[in-house]
Amino acid sequence: MSSAAPDPMKQLEEKIKSYVEDNLTYDALQYIQSFVSRKCKAIGCIMTSELVFLGARLLINSGASGEAGTLLVWFIEDGAALDYGFRLNERAGECDTVLLQTLLDSFSVEQAAPLVDKIYNPLHLVCAKKHIVKTSALDARLNQLEESFARVFEGTKRWNSAYKVVARLNQPDRLVTVLDAWAAEGYKSEKPLFFARAVLNLLSDKKIELATSLISTSNSYILDNIPADAGSPRGSPRGSVTAAAVEQFEKPESCMDSSLAAWHLATILTNLASLPPMQRVDKQKLFTLLMQLYMPIIQYCDSTLKTTLEKIGSTCFDYVSPSSSRESAGKNPMDLMKAMFAASSSEPAPKSLANAGPMANIDSKKLMSTLKQLESSSSSSSRTAGGGGGGAAKPAGKKK
Repeated sequence: MSSAAPDPMKQLEEKIKSYVEDNLTYDALQYIQSFVSRKCKAIGCIMTSELVFLGARLLINSGASGEAGTLLVWFIEDGAALDYGFRLNERAGECDTVLLQTLLDSFSVEQAAPLVDKIYNPLHLVCAKKHIVKTSALDARLNQLEESFARVFEGTKRWNSAYKVVARLNQPDRLVTVLDAWAAEGYKSEKPLFFARAVLNLLSDKKIELATSLISTSNSYILDNIPADAGSPRGSPRGSVTAAAVEQFEKPESCMDSSLAAWHLATILTNLASLPPMQRVDKQKLFTLLMQLYMPIIQYCDSTLKTTLEKIGSTCFDYVSPSSSRESAGKNPMDLMKAMFAASSSEPAPKSLANAGPMANIDSKKLMSTLKQLESSSSSSSRTAGGGGGGAAKPAGKKK
């Protein structure tokens, strides 16, 4: 009579304990991956997931949260086998988000943080490819998981990551709390800039409603920067700000000027983006004027915001930045042809196509000369057609 097959869970646990006792956590990680890969087809998807999460738990308990994160990334990216990876399923019993949620909630934020840092982006990439339906059971479980991620990021003061998660959860009140705590780690005069960056980033992703809610919730926090001796107590509402306080921060020497200017621009752009279409309101033109007015001071306080503002223009106002226009203008077919034959010519290739690749090494002075004649003829014809004159275009050639 044959003996019963050994329990894979007990096998793994006993082996990992021996590695941990010798402080060989990396070897433990390698063994888990090898063990799961060998057993997955025999034990099925459910047991495979349970084995992986048992291994992650044992690694965290041994103080190797980073290795646990590496293990889960390997599992999420189908490291075990193509059909035995991390499962995203409408049915809770067949979805590994439940196991991950249980794992994160079992440990402190300090223990969970190294694991979350590693798995956050790979997991969201898998979720994006899944095209999960909003309001579905799976979407609800992922939101619960996001709450756990937010708890870890906030608890370990990873403010940038916490901001992204809370924004994804669409919680403006909580978002303000995160931004306030984040800003407290910088200069007090830069507090409006922290909030402005957040609002502008939301606009660049076309999250206009959330940006509007964030501005409404943030107003008292921004005024909190005005000192009490300027006539406004901490946390006072907008209506109680005195003329003396306003005058103080209008002075050029005030360190608040550029930071508050960024906040003002964020407020104006949010109001403009949320404005319903009106016949006599040209949003694109207004945005262009705002860029011209505010860009010098925005580049002074944070030069990286220029890219964010240009993205806002393209997503919310159909704005085309001057740099994009120049790039489009540089892609001239005649320039491309010149670059192909300019390597051995006395005339250099156009700067816009200086790195034209191997085609630029073609040696053909004669074709270059012919190309110039074609370009001259084309330009002459365009001028004649555009000017509305009655004469025919003169053929290209040497002047007598």
